[in-house]
Amino acid sequence: MGRISKEIGGVPINIPIPGVQLPAAIIGGLVGISMAEIQEFRDRMTDDLRAATDRPLSNDSLANDVFWGLRNVPGVEPKILDLEVPVPEDTDALLFVALSDFSIKVEGKEAVIETAAAARLERRSDGTTLFRTEARYSDRDTLSNWTDGDAHLWREYRNFARHYIGRELSAALYERIAVRHAIEP
Repeated sequence: MGRISKEIGGVPINIPIPGVQLPAAIIGGLVGISMAEIQEFRDRMTDDLRAATDRPLSNDSLANDVFWGLRNVPGVEPKILDLEVPVPEDTDALLFVALSDFSIKVEGKEAVIETAAAARLERRSDGTTLFRTEARYSDRDTLSNWTDGDAHLWREYRNFARHYIGRELSAALYERIAVRHAIEP
């Protein structure tokens, strides 16, 4: 700002405008300072969001949601077992569920939070994996919304993501039936 740039014969020529150079320098400095302050504000909000998400979802709460989803399936008698407890002899299969990924991606003024969980169904008699699936849940909002109100939106996300992923895993494993058919005119 404050000068006219022209290229004549491949040579760049800058012509200063006397009364505009000082105001242009001041405006440029203010824009630079405000951009640095905005970046600093975004960094602080990102740190606040990270601090609020210190305790993401737990595998125990996810297993509980999958368990309650499986209780509605006829012929399935689900039980939650601790990893330290011996598996009962009459168990046909074991279902292992665990959170597999959690990420926060900041894009400009917005933050995207994504959570993923995996489920593996294993036949107890020989340890063969019968089925494996993964469910993901993500949500996007502004950094300021994620961090406002003592991270209230994060707590809502955590609860909804847990219920959604638990429902998706139980549905993918036992409630959905892939119907093979052909439509003819």
